[in-house]
Amino acid sequence: MYHIKVNGVTLRAAVENRSPMDIDPYKELANAVILQAVEDYRKWTKEYSGSHDDRKLRKGIVELKEFFRSEWFSLLTELDGEQLLARLKAELEEQGHYVF
Repeated sequence: MYHIKVNGVTLRAAVENRSPMDIDPYKELANAVILQAVEDYRKWTKEYSGSHDDRKLRKGIVELKEFFRSEWFSLLTELDGEQLLARLKAELEEQGHYVF
């Protein structure tokens, strides 16, 4: 199903060998929301150059940071949003991308 690694840490393990009865659809939806946010944060940060023309991109990145720090995020998962952001930042900086 879903899995994503941030600096070598798996956020969500694949669940291919589980029966449909073992899968909580609400938990799967919550995981999908978080995984999409991580993918968007990575993509948008890689595209961001810091120029004035990137205002929409910067706004999107700021909104994602707010999401990772939000109460809603903590309701969706047991992950620590600040720790996740720190790992994403380290990963992206290691790849040579500017992270604000």
